[in-house]
Amino acid sequence: MAKRYADNPTIAGYDVINEPTAPSKADLHAFYSDIISAIRSVDDNHIIILERQQFDDVENVLFGGQYNEDNLMLSFHYYEDFQEPVEECHPDAIYYSESELTDMLDNFLLLDEVADRPVYVGEYGAINLPCVEDESALKWTGDIMKVMNEHAMHYTYFSYKNIWGYWNPKSTVYYPLSPLFEGWKDQPLEVQIEFIKSQIDDILTFNWTY
Repeated sequence: MAKRYADNPTIAGYDVINEPTAPSKADLHAFYSDIISAIRSVDDNHIIILERQQFDDVENVLFGGQYNEDNLMLSFHYYEDFQEPVEECHPDAIYYSESELTDMLDNFLLLDEVADRPVYVGEYGAINLPCVEDESALKWTGDIMKVMNEHAMHYTYFSYKNIWGYWNPKSTVYYPLSPLFEGWKDQPLEVQIEFIKSQIDDILTFNWTY
């Protein structure tokens, strides 16, 4: 893939893997090191983007360590918008304040693995935004954007759907059917493929003029 797109100016970079869950820090470092070497053997033009361990043992594994590569960006997803309890639509959810968010990002950006690297928050959003009655989730969204701007971080808002696994009409985009949800996971593969094809056809033929 890197060989094919090595001289393509429309490609910003290669995001190696989405939300990795490696067995250990050493395993993630070895995997990323191999990928970096493979890409750089054919392409010196594009950014390499490494994502943080997203689930198991997040704080220990992080990005797997440090890398001898200049054109490298680190990325993570941030849905840690409120303190315990984290259950869906829990009435006692307390959203982190602006000062708490500042402290957390300050500490994160000082880590040896992260310091002096550009950081891209590839996904972030308030988990319970569609179901809180007050504006606490909305305020958190504004606060985290402000803090990321102050830290010269790059980001993409990603609460297009409810993170708990179903599409929600109060999200940024209402999309009522998907092969991933609403029981489509249980459909035969050929049915899922035909559904995806139909959605792609709809997108390609849609009039995107605003």
